[in-house]
Amino acid sequence: MAAIPTGLILMVVGLTLLIASSPTVAAHARLLRRRNGGLDAQLNRAEPYLPKQMQKVLAKTKPNRNTSKRTDFTAGPGGQPETF
Repeated sequence: MAAIPTGLILMVVGLTLLIASSPTVAAHARLLRRRNGGLDAQLNRAEPYLPKQMQKVLAKTKPNRNTSKRTDFTAGPGGQPETF
């Protein structure tokens, strides 16, 4: 039987209330999730256990990881990038 991470749930509830009331906090939460994969994973794990309204608030802070990756070059011999 798995234990419910009560502290994590309470922290997420408080965070969602702050995010819903402040665009600045939402932007900082998105940045934190982008920089910290562990935090992002924990928030994703806790999200299904929250009410639908809180799930929508957290969904707004999910980072878009695909925009920062460059796929137009690969490493060639010696580790130097080769463009296509």
